[in-house]
Amino acid sequence: MVAIYLRSAFFLCLCAAVGLTGCEPIQADAYRDFEDDDPAARLAAITKAGRTRDEQAIPYLVERLTDSEPEVCFFAIIALRRITGRTLGYRYYQPRPLRTEAVLKWRQWVKEHGEASTQPKPTEQPAQS
Repeated sequence: MVAIYLRSAFFLCLCAAVGLTGCEPIQADAYRDFEDDDPAARLAAITKAGRTRDEQAIPYLVERLTDSEPEVCFFAIIALRRITGRTLGYRYYQPRPLRTEAVLKWRQWVKEHGEASTQPKPTEQPAQS
């Protein structure tokens, strides 16, 4: 009985906290898995971002290109390509200096385009007026 009461109290406090703070902290937490210690959590976040074409995840994906786990780097570039239509020369299997050069290009791309890309993907035709 006490356990049910404690769970109910916890749930009510959680709901109150969300109501008082709004949804912004939850949104920020949505990207926390990109930096999780567990590679499986990072991979899950990366694949979800790629599957949903989450443009706000692009900066997080770019940082995962330098991950210590090769499979994380591999899936990060796949997700970036799915979202943006670009690789900017990044090849997960290349030597570190070549990957670093491509990561710098990606970081510059993020600075120029912000979190969300508004550019048409290479396979898309721009709207004709």
